Amino acid sequence: MTTPGAGTPAPGPAGASPAEGIVHTRSPHPAGDTVARLTGAIEAAGAKLFAVIDQSAEAAGAGLALRETTLVVEGERTPYVLDDWTGSVAEAFDWWAGDGYTSVPISLAPGETLRLVVDRQAATGEGGGTRAVRGRRSERRVAWTLDLPVWDIMVEDWNEGDQVIVTETKLGHQTREAHFTTRKTPLTFQSSPLVPWKDLPATREQLAALGAPGRDDRPSMAHVSGIGTYTTTFTLPAHASGEESTYLEIDSTNGGIAVVYVNGVKAAALNPRRPRAEISGLIKPGDNRLVVEVASTLTNRMLQRGYETPGPYQDYGLSGDVAIVAYETTTTALPTRGS
Repeated sequence: MTTPGAGTPAPGPAGASPAEGIVHTRSPHPAGDTVARLTGAIEAAGAKLFAVIDQSAEAAGAGLALRETTLVVEGERTPYVLDDWTGSVAEAFDWWAGDGYTSVPISLAPGETLRLVVDRQAATGEGGGTRAVRGRRSERRVAWTLDLPVWDIMVEDWNEGDQVIVTETKLGHQTREAHFTTRKTPLTFQSSPLVPWKDLPATREQLAALGAPGRDDRPSMAHVSGIGTYTTTFTLPAHASGEESTYLEIDSTNGGIAVVYVNGVKAAALNPRRPRAEISGLIKPGDNRLVVEVASTLTNRMLQRGYETPGPYQDYGLSGDVAIVAYETTTTALPTRGS
């Protein structure tokens, strides 16, 4: 496929093999414009474009930007998004139907999945019925934002504890079973910025408390694995209307499973690939208390003990920016033809 206005054909992507009818070219236009031009050319030729694949992560690394993916499903149906983490089902934020197809723009974080379901009974002409709308367009704007850069952090380190020997005699046979308890050591960091646990400024006393009895562990925050509890307070802006959709948005949990509590009430489950939780119904005017618990794997402790293949210690806990973001959304229904 040749991009309109393209110059000399360029070599294909690394590892690609030549295929008949496919030509790799360099476009003189920005990535977004190139996709739009190609889309127009395909539709003008009477062909059907089924998807525009989003390679935004790779493009960003090259200083470029690409559009989101548009998923096209055969049949004119109402699409819904099923959230595997919260169990909620909601009509797709944006979608449109026509000419026998339904199109849904989607944008996914690296490693994120999306479950899209369609209402088969809502297709035009099925069962002799017609729909009242053939899609909707939604516009979302940020109403207000509260950055949360400082937190009280308590990391509970999980390590080997005391050995317990259990002796049992049954049918004349004696058995001995050994297991270890879990030694849990709390480490507190007041008014701290959000950095991985291994970068938290532990005191000499805190490091000494991490060592397991009888072991020369040379304790380090890089070994710490367990559960982190993050606590902060925030005040709702005076101009907040209470009608906004309000979310807690976290840059990264570093792969950890997180649970959010607002004013003592647990929020909906958090997807670690896109860590954001709606807290609209949990906040109140004035001061609010926010707690986030993050559980890590035990990989760093296993690395320290030599149970894992040697490698770099992993980042645990919250990192990057965390903010409360309130959105106002305007949705316009797209009527069916002739209505």
